[in-house]
Amino acid sequence: MASEPPALAPAPVRAPRPALVWTAPVAAAAAAAALLWAPWSRHNASSRGNATAAVVPLTPAPRAARALPAPATRPSVSLPAPTHAAPPARPANNVAARRHTEPVELARPHASDDAPQDDTAAPADDGAVVRTDADDAAGGTHMVIKTSHGKIHVWAPPGYRASHASLVTYVHGYLTDVDEAWHEHHLAQQFLASGRNALFIVPSAPRGRDYDVRWRNLDTLLDEVRGHIQLDWPSGSSVVIGHSGAFRSIARWLGSGRIDHIILLDALYGRRDRFDAWLNADPRHRLTIIAGADTAEGADDLARRHPDAVVRTVTRHDLSELTEEERDARFLYLRTRDDSHMWLVTGAEAIPELLCSTRIEPVPPRILGQ
Repeated sequence: MASEPPALAPAPVRAPRPALVWTAPVAAAAAAAALLWAPWSRHNASSRGNATAAVVPLTPAPRAARALPAPATRPSVSLPAPTHAAPPARPANNVAARRHTEPVELARPHASDDAPQDDTAAPADDGAVVRTDADDAAGGTHMVIKTSHGKIHVWAPPGYRASHASLVTYVHGYLTDVDEAWHEHHLAQQFLASGRNALFIVPSAPRGRDYDVRWRNLDTLLDEVRGHIQLDWPSGSSVVIGHSGAFRSIARWLGSGRIDHIILLDALYGRRDRFDAWLNADPRHRLTIIAGADTAEGADDLARRHPDAVVRTVTRHDLSELTEEERDARFLYLRTRDDSHMWLVTGAEAIPELLCSTRIEPVPPRILGQ
């Protein structure tokens, strides 16, 4: 007899899940938020629409601007290295090295830069000349003149010959004074590294935007130096170099007729119409600009005004690779990296290299018996 199939076990009955008692309050809160969001969203969208509609095109500049050419890849030309010793290495922890990492005070014109200057007040030791030792002078001749407008450092390289020499006036920037700039930026060593036969003058300049220009007349400055030093005056060209806020002093000097070449080290913070007029005044005038992020806009504008401007992007490592065309350019504009502002004067490379791009003759070789 056939056996009956085994009875199937009843399927397990799953207990119902407990009710989610928290869903109701959450849903209510979401609904309330939606009611509050809707009118604000419509108002915000309307505001954005109104703001967009209020934008109008800018009025074009009255002067036609040419498109600034993109930096072209230029062949690298090896130039003969100056026959001089490299400047000594700076101490790792000196003030100048630390200042490179500190915030940079942006330069801007001062309200009283165009006011007349009172030249009458003079200290008791006005005109006193202090000679320094050979170590501080990097082997050259170094003198400091005390005047009513601050100190003036004067330096001549070993082998200086006035009959073939030029004049270089260097103006320091903000966050320093002339003594600090001279020592901490090792200016004598940088001038020596250029190998140029020039008389170098470093006057006092504003150390911040709230300080007045010390020397508002270049003729007064040069006459002061010439009347107190015991060196023959150079007969060659005159070059002015300025860093950062130095543009305020240099802009005052443009009408003197005693400047042939200006080098601005991240210094075109203002007065570019004056620099433009100076460059146009004489075809023999030359202008070299290195611009970082804060001065690029003004430098771009100035370069657009001059079709013959030579434009190139450079880094710290290829300033020595400038071509002959770039070194001889009447208007050379070098774009540089954003972090180069203080390096331009503390890195011991930019100043010597750009001095080699001027028409200043090298120091003549020494002759036995002289």
